[in-house]
Amino acid sequence: MVSGETSQGILEPETRRFHFELSRRRPDQARIRVSALNSTGSSPPPAEAFLKAGNPGVEAFSTPLEPEDIFELSRGLDEILNSAKNIVGEAEAMQTAPDGAMAEMAAELADSTRRLAEIFAMMTRNDRAVATAVAELAVKDQRHLEHTYRVAMSALVDDQNLREVTARRELYRRLARTGDDLVGVAERSGTRC
Repeated sequence: MVSGETSQGILEPETRRFHFELSRRRPDQARIRVSALNSTGSSPPPAEAFLKAGNPGVEAFSTPLEPEDIFELSRGLDEILNSAKNIVGEAEAMQTAPDGAMAEMAAELADSTRRLAEIFAMMTRNDRAVATAVAELAVKDQRHLEHTYRVAMSALVDDQNLREVTARRELYRRLARTGDDLVGVAERSGTRC
């Protein structure tokens, strides 16, 4: 049994992270990484003892997800977080206070983001049925966001203030695009758990 491995043969999170780094580097580079971690004063990863025991040939490991899925989910979450930050920045730059539609769309995004957190927590339990159900709820939340977006956009037709219409339209679109990004992550994570 490898250091960091449970009695069921499942690697602990820190060990998985370390093993993932090993698979992406040559073994000699992995030893450099171990040394760098030790020199910073942080505790060595659990797998270090395994490497020191004369097993430098470790080049593979198993995670609950495929490396491509880990990358895509990470990228998707990063896009969602950056979009949320950019929406706030753009609203401030355009000096546009949120209206009821924006508040409703933001609440839908927050609810779906919480659902994503639930899905990621389920990945360690490998509970695909529940994760898929939660992902479907997150997608349903975003379908409601799309409905709110369409209603809000149609209400802009009656507004005569061009600055207000332009600012709100752009913010509505950004919220809707963030919802689309969230759907992509929810669909991918719900089927990969």
